[in-house]
Amino acid sequence: MRRVLNGLVAACILAVASGTAFSDESGVPFWLSGQYASLAAVPTTPGWSLVSTAYYYNGSADKTTTFQHGNTLSTGIKSDSPLLLLQLGYATESKFLGGQPYFGLAWGPESNNTSVNASLSQPALSGSRNDNVSGGTDLYPSASLAWNNGNHNWMSYITGDIPVGTYDPTALSNLGIGALSNEV
Repeated sequence: MRRVLNGLVAACILAVASGTAFSDESGVPFWLSGQYASLAAVPTTPGWSLVSTAYYYNGSADKTTTFQHGNTLSTGIKSDSPLLLLQLGYATESKFLGGQPYFGLAWGPESNNTSVNASLSQPALSGSRNDNVSGGTDLYPSASLAWNNGNHNWMSYITGDIPVGTYDPTALSNLGIGALSNEV
């Protein structure tokens, strides 16, 4: 009971002492959906690897839906973004905490074309607007530990984003998430 009480006290102290949280691009994630799929936890063959992932996004929203980007409200959005993500990685032969370590760094060439029917920002209202950008993405480092016991595999990983990709906070099209911002 004492351990539970100590844990609750520590959690309360951390919650009160924590600072303000900020997000990139209003909380847009930096990782691709489905980045880790079935069999991702199976330990790999030790050595170097190069994984290539083709990704294509095409989405739209009609004029009845508005999106906020900084101080701008936009409607009638269409976006098209092909990406080839390349991840150079290395899996060690030696074990750490009983699991196989893997270290990787991903980057890719990409283009993004986004258009809006109307946008409103202080002090002006504008009509159709189109942005197109091509270049490189941010850098995505990752590290994982994979364990195996018979037919059972599990993995723990950590990943991040190094914002080096093409980014303009006033543009509709970007390839990186940009620096930390307190925009909401």
